[in-house]
Amino acid sequence: MEWSFLTVEHVAKILGVSEKSVRDFIASGELRAAKIGQWKVREEDLRDFIEQRSNRAVSARLENPGPQPVGTLNTCTIIDYYTTDPKPLTDELMNHINHQRPDQATFKWTYAWYPETNRARYTIWGSPRLTNQLLEIIQRFREAKS
Repeated sequence: MEWSFLTVEHVAKILGVSEKSVRDFIASGELRAAKIGQWKVREEDLRDFIEQRSNRAVSARLENPGPQPVGTLNTCTIIDYYTTDPKPLTDELMNHINHQRPDQATFKWTYAWYPETNRARYTIWGSPRLTNQLLEIIQRFREAKS
């Protein structure tokens, strides 16, 4: 059995929060960790934490609506973005999602960060119009970084 552990400092950098915030997540039980000299977090537990928080943060407006009327068109897109810091792009996407009119907000998305490969994975499901808007944001963000 091979596990990869991250320090509180590394987790804080990945999440873009303070080390105290990471320790608070651990103390509250939101983020699983083991005390091995100092607190250590398994990469798998960090991915679970990020996925849970991402879904919880947007679930009030972005739940999968279930069965749709005949003729409804939805898309599903998986985007892998390689970066050392996914927070700016993720924040930009969240800002756009949270400011959509209700008729455009019928979709679901997930986000996962894989620090061992510097990969942020976004899975977007919903209307082609909103999916396209998010893809345009990602493209503009990528071009601005070049």
